[in-house]
Amino acid sequence: MVGIIVIIYLVLLFSIIIWAGRKVQTYREFTLGGGIPWPIVAGNMFAAIVGGATMIGYVGSFKVYGMQWALIPILTALIAGPIIATFITPRIRKMNQVATSDFLFIRYGRNSKVISAVLLCLGEFAVIVAMMASFVTMVNGFLGINLILSMIIAIVLFLLMTVTGGLKGVAWTNALQAAIIFITVIIVALFSINNLGNFGGFRAVPAELWNPFSANLPWITMIGIIVSSFGMSLVSQSASIQPLNACKSPMDAKKASMTYALVTFAFMFLGIGTIGITASVTTPENILGNAVIHSVLRDMPEILSAIYTAAILSAVLSTANSLLLSCSLSFVRGILGEFKSFSDRQNVWISRIFMLVVAVLSALMITINPSVISWILITYTIQSTLVFPFLAGLLTKKATSLSGVLSLAFGGSAAIIWEIMRQPLGIHSIFPGLALNIIGFIIGMYFGKKSTPEQLKVVDCFVSGQEYIESKEINHA
Repeated sequence: MVGIIVIIYLVLLFSIIIWAGRKVQTYREFTLGGGIPWPIVAGNMFAAIVGGATMIGYVGSFKVYGMQWALIPILTALIAGPIIATFITPRIRKMNQVATSDFLFIRYGRNSKVISAVLLCLGEFAVIVAMMASFVTMVNGFLGINLILSMIIAIVLFLLMTVTGGLKGVAWTNALQAAIIFITVIIVALFSINNLGNFGGFRAVPAELWNPFSANLPWITMIGIIVSSFGMSLVSQSASIQPLNACKSPMDAKKASMTYALVTFAFMFLGIGTIGITASVTTPENILGNAVIHSVLRDMPEILSAIYTAAILSAVLSTANSLLLSCSLSFVRGILGEFKSFSDRQNVWISRIFMLVVAVLSALMITINPSVISWILITYTIQSTLVFPFLAGLLTKKATSLSGVLSLAFGGSAAIIWEIMRQPLGIHSIFPGLALNIIGFIIGMYFGKKSTPEQLKVVDCFVSGQEYIESKEINHA
């Protein structure tokens, strides 16, 4: 049954991709889509951030950590989300930049653009590997297809669903996948409550799981996860910058961002959270981590288990598609474009070839390290170090070009090294990364050359909320 549902689902997705991408001609249309309706953008943002690891791993986390784990969606989606949507998103949209590295370029110059593009590429590649591992594991385990063929299927699907329609195709299919993912998780949550014995069964949940201020997970680790999650939601090119710039207007970007925040909270708290909390009673105590959702689904109607499995594949595909497109954008605009100029049509084909290389490399990497979580942690670590130089540069005129370069280089290097060292003393990698971000930024303020009038204009426009129009002299290559 799972195989039939997955095949029907994929046929539907490819039909939408072909329809949505039929008029894509220019590189901007390929990477930004061009005036996508804000509800579709909101769905794209949701689908880009909710991967298979969320639908599998977070269920196990809620079972073990309870309401303490719920602080992540509460603080990053319900509280920080609306603040970002109201005050930051409209300003970002008015800056008229395509990629995250473009913001750092107009504020700090070319060196910061290249460094940030490299960090983004590395971070997004890590998640692509994680999604490749998730997809291959699901296809191999649930459909019984051998490992090599599963990897080939993954590469083909990842590419076809991305290169055919660009962001417009990805956005429309991701919006559909977002609806499937959300509805499926809520239905499974309702069945989980029923298996618990309805709402009265919640009394059997261990008391420590109801206390959000318990220390089921060390607080220094918990705070690090929350800070890095907030950072990801702010500067993620695939989940924020790129889709928000596909909106028709700053107001549409605000609507999309607000909707994304509220839907994500409902999904994480009411959906995934409910499944995980009820699992603390309905599943054996020794069932932990990724095994929890499999135990939960065994008690569900067969068709619902099949749909949830298809929804996991959907989440994996939607995240992988968004990241492949974003990673190619970082490479073409932020790295390759600084060394040689290409025509619009050439940029489209370079992006497609680059995505092919990335997809193949990601398949090879899972033969070395198949751990989904380890790859995702690498991404969180790398991308969260972009937040401080990104925001600080847009908010203060004291920053120099050297501030951006040193903040990115110091912070990114420190966080990556700390992660490689497996977080000594139990300290989350975001903390040494952020500390070095700040140190590099301050050094640049005192030893760097003063910002140019154009760079100061960037700050004025962002702070006042006015539209930023680049001078003709600026060339993004």
